[in-house]
Amino acid sequence: MTLKEVYINKDAYFVMEKHAFQGAHGEVGGFLLGRPCIRDDDMVTWVMKAVPGNCISTSGHVVIKSSTYDRVWNEMEHDNLIIVGWYHTHPGMGIFLSGTDVNTMSLYYPKPYQIAIVIDPINRNHGVFGWQDEESKRLVRIQSYIFIGEDHKKYFHGRYDNRLSKFLHRR
Repeated sequence: MTLKEVYINKDAYFVMEKHAFQGAHGEVGGFLLGRPCIRDDDMVTWVMKAVPGNCISTSGHVVIKSSTYDRVWNEMEHDNLIIVGWYHTHPGMGIFLSGTDVNTMSLYYPKPYQIAIVIDPINRNHGVFGWQDEESKRLVRIQSYIFIGEDHKKYFHGRYDNRLSKFLHRR
């Protein structure tokens, strides 16, 4: 199954954007929480929350400190969400995944619904990257939309597809 689209809740996007502009001279990052869904036999990732990281950063590198993890687990537990990816900035460098970013995706976000969002706060743009398919393990840019509505339950009428269980529970 291939990831076709990413929907980002407007509140989650504003959290990422605010964090990105606060750290405009050094990279910052955080975690993305949400749910994978299936629509018309295609996988869709729904980002419902962004959790800004406590970061150690330079203009070309960021480390999200472990002190961020408690906030992530609390948000996941409170809203029954999972980690669907991460975001980070490339201030003034453009939208791309570096070799380090690709390695991070391979190690920590290998599931087909997991994504990386790169934000360039200087040039005011962003890009979403995900796995092309399960076999190739190649990262590609994914179409994304800022969603103004309620959340994935209303959009997908609260139905979850059992085909996702193999992706959610597989290591």
